[in-house]
Amino acid sequence: MTELRRLRIATGMGVSDFAVHVGVKESTVRDWERGRCVPCERNARRLARVLSDMLGRKVTCEEVRGGA
Repeated sequence: MTELRRLRIATGMGVSDFAVHVGVKESTVRDWERGRCVPCERNARRLARVLSDMLGRKVTCEEVRGGA
């Protein structure tokens, strides 16, 4: 399980809800979680900000991108 998936699950959101909240397609979230690709820098910053707000702790771009 990727770090992004762990973080998404910690928010209590499903893939479809998370995709809508972040502003990307469900297939994009699934690809990120399967490790087929990593979020670009712009999306990584957006994901980190959204996850930080939802989890109440700082989430870094590196966590979101899985160290990429």
